Amino acid sequence: MPPSARHVPVLAVLAALLGAAHGWPARLGRSADDVAPQIVGGGPVTIDQHPYQVSMEKLKSHDCGGSILSDTWVLTAAHCLFAGSRNAAYKPHYITIRYGSSTKERGGAVLQAVWTGLHTEYNSAYYAHDIGLIQVETPFVFSSAARPVQLPAVGWAPGPGDVYTVTGWGTEDSEDIDGPEQLHAVQVPAVPHNTCKVAYAWRGNLVDRSMFCAGVEGKDSCQGDSGGPIVNAEGLQVGVVSWGIGCGSPGFPGVYASLGDAVNRGYIADITGGGPGRR
Repeated sequence: MPPSARHVPVLAVLAALLGAAHGWPARLGRSADDVAPQIVGGGPVTIDQHPYQVSMEKLKSHDCGGSILSDTWVLTAAHCLFAGSRNAAYKPHYITIRYGSSTKERGGAVLQAVWTGLHTEYNSAYYAHDIGLIQVETPFVFSSAARPVQLPAVGWAPGPGDVYTVTGWGTEDSEDIDGPEQLHAVQVPAVPHNTCKVAYAWRGNLVDRSMFCAGVEGKDSCQGDSGGPIVNAEGLQVGVVSWGIGCGSPGFPGVYASLGDAVNRGYIADITGGGPGRR
């Protein structure tokens, strides 16, 4: 069974409504295993605490999270931009970026995308190299509520006892369409790669070295959080919210695209030129 991406595709909202009318499970781009709320086990925060966080809006509605890389580049998940065929991304005119706001779909400022792209090695079946990039039309105006995030050194990997912070506007539960308006955050512990790999192997899901895992029962990211940042104690963005089974479900931690992975970082550097906001 393929993994469940942690975003709410626009077309899936309509599918959920139709599904409810016909007795089908309302899945919103995730599996029927989804049973838990949005940023699970956390609480509301303000954009000043996480000024790199943005909302990627598709057709003017929140669809995924993202982070500010530099004055004109946004990092998100490839599956948030995936248009249904290899290396095909949604056209830029569908995508806007809202930044500098703690509130979903309100406040801050909105920039139009002018370029969208998926990692050239993105695998839509298993979410390998789940890295997407968006270039905006005009530069971000930096402030206490908007600034670039920094990335770790290439080769970074989770360490024993590491705890990370993940943020987003994910839905309240797997059948909810609207989700919370306020930005939420939760702290999640690192999970050893082999432990995570075994946890998902019996489902046929591949956890490879382009990914790392974090979370514990009751603390996790969820749908609507995809593409958003997970940062370490130093404030470096170490990963991108990608996929998982359920949200905060026992035995199934969240899976993140690793920003220490050389292949993931190579794509980012090739497209953006390396620019400010990374180490």
